[in-house]
Amino acid sequence: MTMFCNQCEQVAKGGACTTIGTCGKNEDIHSLQWILTYGLKGIAAYAYHARILGRRDEDVDAFMHEGLFKTRPTWTSTSTTTSGWP
Repeated sequence: MTMFCNQCEQVAKGGACTTIGTCGKNEDIHSLQWILTYGLKGIAAYAYHARILGRRDEDVDAFMHEGLFKTRPTWTSTSTTTSGWP
């Protein structure tokens, strides 16, 4: 398995990380974050259309916030975490 991660602003030479991230992320973490992001995009599409129809679910909103937080680069500060998880 290979990775192509351009998430980190610390990417060496302005290209994407291809073996291990500058931030220390390996290909497994990269793959899990990519799948989570893909799923969140789908949830966001449904949530958007639900809001057009006048519906909103606090649990969906909370899940989106938590999921997006989990995809942050691993080098960022955890001093601003929510719900007690790093």
